[in-house]
Amino acid sequence: EEGRRHNPGNGDLINSVGVLATRLGETEKAVEAFNRALEIQGSRMDALYNLSFAYAEAGLGQKAIASLQSYLLFADPDRDKIQIEMARAVQDALLIEQRRKRGK
Repeated sequence: EEGRRHNPGNGDLINSVGVLATRLGETEKAVEAFNRALEIQGSRMDALYNLSFAYAEAGLGQKAIASLQSYLLFADPDRDKIQIEMARAVQDALLIEQRRKRGK
């Protein structure tokens, strides 16, 4: 928090705050941090990837799917192979869950 107050425009730091918040189970704070990192630098693929998982953790499936779609659209397939595979798997799982819920 201290570093974020002194460096409010540091996307790396704010993304790291989001990662820490995620690990501490503070999903709302994580979502806020990842969104802030994206406001500062919209091309931060790591923040978009992290935001997708934070949304999923928060039960915001539609937002998670939308973020994952954006991530998959812009991710570098040569550099981000593992993250792309994970993003596709999570997106598929969220879509299946949504279909299951609609079927009830």
